[in-house]
Amino acid sequence: MLQFLPQNLNLDEILQKNPPPFKHHKDNFIHIMNLLTELPSKKKDLLQGKGYIPINAALLKKRVHNYTQYLKYLMDMGVIESDGYYIPGEKSRAYRFTEKYSTQVVPAEIKKYTLLKAMNGQSNFDRNMQAKYRYLHNWMDGLKIDYEATKEHLDKEFQQDKEVNYFRAVRRYNANLATAMCIKEGTERFRVDDTSGRLHTYLTCLNKGLRNFISYKGQPLVAVDIVCSQPTISLALLKTDFYQDVQEGIGTANIYRVAPDLIKDIPIGEITRLVNNSQEKFTPYINAVQGDLYNYMQPHLEAATGHKWGNRKEIKEAMFGVLYSDNRFIGQKEAEPKRIFRQLFPEVYELFALYKKKGASNLPVLLQKLEVRLVLNGTAKKLSKMLPSAPLFTIHDSIVMPSGNEEIIRATLQAEAKRILGVDIKAKFETWLPEEVLL
Repeated sequence: MLQFLPQNLNLDEILQKNPPPFKHHKDNFIHIMNLLTELPSKKKDLLQGKGYIPINAALLKKRVHNYTQYLKYLMDMGVIESDGYYIPGEKSRAYRFTEKYSTQVVPAEIKKYTLLKAMNGQSNFDRNMQAKYRYLHNWMDGLKIDYEATKEHLDKEFQQDKEVNYFRAVRRYNANLATAMCIKEGTERFRVDDTSGRLHTYLTCLNKGLRNFISYKGQPLVAVDIVCSQPTISLALLKTDFYQDVQEGIGTANIYRVAPDLIKDIPIGEITRLVNNSQEKFTPYINAVQGDLYNYMQPHLEAATGHKWGNRKEIKEAMFGVLYSDNRFIGQKEAEPKRIFRQLFPEVYELFALYKKKGASNLPVLLQKLEVRLVLNGTAKKLSKMLPSAPLFTIHDSIVMPSGNEEIIRATLQAEAKRILGVDIKAKFETWLPEEVLL
């Protein structure tokens, strides 16, 4: 199985010169170190900060029972270092390569049977999800990547980025290279999040720009996605019928059917009263979202901060901070976009704050559940029946199919959004072509 190690690490030499004082297997060392590249390749937010990667001890123990001895040895040898603390049930102890070994990675192989068996083990939940979404899973092995072109692009990007922040650049390079190589080798990743129901594949892991090197058996692909997806989906929360407990299949989605487990963690009575009494007051936010919230927010952010917000990605991240951050963050210096949003849309801000009153994750999880219902369970499933011979993929809020299917995807996505969420959406598309890749 494909793994990744720092290119300047000679593990055989280290083990020969300093034999570990415990029974060991070389492949266990490789796998543990590989996690420092593999995990951020699957979860991009791990690329931020100081580069420490939290490792789930319970999961690792199932693969390497005496993993603590391996970790201590690697730290004693100056290969990795730890942040030194954990919070039971909240935060795992985190690790990163030392400065000496913070280099670009190269592939390595492991062959230990028991380790491979533990790594390849599949839960009943995973098997059930593959069966449930077979209309997506069946196409995965046809994905191809122009690996040489991808690596050439990453090498050029790294040369530019390392001048700004070397360690962040090398982490980003390694994560993207690992994902690209896994696609090249046909390694499968098809996992459904058991919290939000989101589907994670190597398409969702790969840096957005690098998707232009992806095709399906030589056919160019096109992605159709929702403009301002999370704010647009949030419009469903402003509707009075979202809080009416009606039978499945009658009317639009409602919170009792979409997220029944969430009811006990939110003040549902306060939320319902606020929504019922604020319909007219919600109008400015609805109009802003339907026009394009990110464009609407730009002049307001610039006026308040004195900073030029010309980058749409930057504005998008600021709005994600509004939606996803803890209510207590409002007082921080970095929370200026959140305070501006509260000033512009006080009733909407209050609604979002009520959802996050007992947990900051409540709102994003609900929005992701609605996204899943719209994209995975609604649009993708319908398209699979309409075009059964056409390859079909999803990337959270996007539908991906061979080029030429743009209009039918867009029309189906818009119809399903109206049916399921009761909202009008704008959808845009982009064809994945190598010439579209920019540094």
